[in-house]
Amino acid sequence: ELFMTLLKVVQLCEKLRSSWVKDSSTRLRYILNSEEAPSQLSFDVDYTTPSLTPDLDFSSVISDAIVCCSGGDRHTTLVKRILTNAQDSNEEHTRQNSNFSKDERTTKAKTKDILPQHYNSVLRSVSSNDELLDCLSWQSLMVANGQETYLSLSEQPFFIDSVDQLHELQDALTSLVGAEETLHGFISFDTEFTTLGEETILATFQLSVLSESKCLKSWVIDLLRSDDRYQLTCKHFLQWLFLENEAFLLGFSFNHDIKLISSYIAQEIEVNGRFLDLQLICAQFMSDGARSHLPGLQSSCSFFTRSIMHGGEQWVLSKEFQCSDWARRPLSTDQLAYAGLDAAVLLVLLASIVR
Repeated sequence: ELFMTLLKVVQLCEKLRSSWVKDSSTRLRYILNSEEAPSQLSFDVDYTTPSLTPDLDFSSVISDAIVCCSGGDRHTTLVKRILTNAQDSNEEHTRQNSNFSKDERTTKAKTKDILPQHYNSVLRSVSSNDELLDCLSWQSLMVANGQETYLSLSEQPFFIDSVDQLHELQDALTSLVGAEETLHGFISFDTEFTTLGEETILATFQLSVLSESKCLKSWVIDLLRSDDRYQLTCKHFLQWLFLENEAFLLGFSFNHDIKLISSYIAQEIEVNGRFLDLQLICAQFMSDGARSHLPGLQSSCSFFTRSIMHGGEQWVLSKEFQCSDWARRPLSTDQLAYAGLDAAVLLVLLASIVR
């Protein structure tokens, strides 16, 4: 009961890598090892001070906390997964730190060489079409909504949950995009996922293109509908998109997405010259030569919109619905708008970088 009280706040934070995990776990270990453990947790007491707890190794603290997750209920399972992720992240951070050079020139060289070879040639080709670049301006996502200054789509994404709609979408994409290195030849994509027991599964797949009318079009595909024919059609569509068609595929930190999609279609997706990870491209512009981490999508959008606002209002990509319930059906209007925007904004971000 004490353990669940202490870490109750993490139930909806599965996607986060938060600094409180270390402190909370250290407090937990102190309380569990204390002969006079308090009956109730008080956040007014700092259990992590040197006078109250020994100098504990982070990995051992997390390991002890994981052992305490002996229950089988959903909340306990979720807590255990978060603590395990924290432990893995700490070990990776320790490993990376041991490899970091103190020579700043080495750090800058690593940042400079981060892009795969084909990225620069594709970006140069895209830059040759000023008309298409102008269609994908940040102003297209700066839709007035009362006093809020959040980026948003001018029209709601299309929700796909039938076999006929999937066939129509594939036909539309086939006629629109091809192997040309212009923004018409790009399909941006993203996913939302949920948990089934201890397994992470896809809930939606969203994609966006620049239409023939030079407007952004977005679709959100339901991947949870329990219909065998529909599920088979979804798998065939994703196999076509990732393994057969010749369009450029634009994502943001998409390794986890690709892993989940590969599992969904039961076929390994090879990340080749058709794929561009915008996170790597943004890092080239946002790096100060000292940072060791890659930027997130929200901070990347803020960085590039700031350059056109000239000290005015800052438009922000909201992440409010990132951790919402993506297994619910029907999805809310806000969830659909969020999912569609996360795909569409990648095309605008790419055009901003190229400009």
